[in-house]
Amino acid sequence: MAQLKKARLQDKIEALKQQMQQLKEFEAQMLASPDQQLSLTDPDARSMKCRDGGIVGYNVQTAVDAQHHLIVAHDVVTEGVDRDLLSTMAEQARTAMGLDGQRLVKHYTNVERGLTLHTYWCSVCPSCPMKAQCTTGQERRLRRWEHKTVLEAMR
Repeated sequence: MAQLKKARLQDKIEALKQQMQQLKEFEAQMLASPDQQLSLTDPDARSMKCRDGGIVGYNVQTAVDAQHHLIVAHDVVTEGVDRDLLSTMAEQARTAMGLDGQRLVKHYTNVERGLTLHTYWCSVCPSCPMKAQCTTGQERRLRRWEHKTVLEAMR
């Protein structure tokens, strides 16, 4: 009986040693990857934050034609944060739809509460067919703090 118990324990110890070796190999693969992530089921998938904590997967970006409700551009990325992806997707959508994209123009700068703010708008706003969905004013005005790019780069 004692011999049988000893043999089972030795088998368990051997299995744990093999498992530890496998985990060391996974650790080496993870540390060797550029973003230090390893997915055992899909090597291209990446860990991304979401409302419920996190998920390993992909980030799908789409742009839809508001008039016809059709997807005009799409992309699948492994970046977990959408913040830097909007301008790229907008450019792809504009190209796909054959539209001239309008650029915001800086019209003036003022100081409020010690912060220097730049104010931008586009002169095409009054004739834009989407104006009612964008603003109730004469044009959509955007205000941006002069050091906002520094904060975005930190994020």
